[in-house]
Amino acid sequence: MALPAEHLEAAQRNADRAAASASDHAWLIVFRFYAVLHLVDGYLKTKGARFVAESHTARWAAIRSAPELRQATVAYRAQQALSEQVRYNPCFKPTPADFTAAGQYADKIWAVVEPKLLRHIIDNP
Repeated sequence: MALPAEHLEAAQRNADRAAASASDHAWLIVFRFYAVLHLVDGYLKTKGARFVAESHTARWAAIRSAPELRQATVAYRAQQALSEQVRYNPCFKPTPADFTAAGQYADKIWAVVEPKLLRHIIDNP
């Protein structure tokens, strides 16, 4: 099981992959989702076993159970849905608007979650 700091590293790697995939909107959207997934997973692990999620369904329940993440719930769910469209709907072709939305969703989630995760990592070396 990865530590919170390892999830932060994975989030950063996926964010870097997203930046490197800027010309391919589909991959950019997927990498942005996995970046925020790892960011959220890392933070949820700081909250104890009840919040550790091994599936998308369990993660969503954990996010909804964490009131301090309330500001990120809509963005997380939208980011996940957009990523699933890219990955599982062969007819879906992301548009520039989807690309922009994915960036806005990711930025919102990072703004809410990253400071909380970093605080935990700093306080618990």
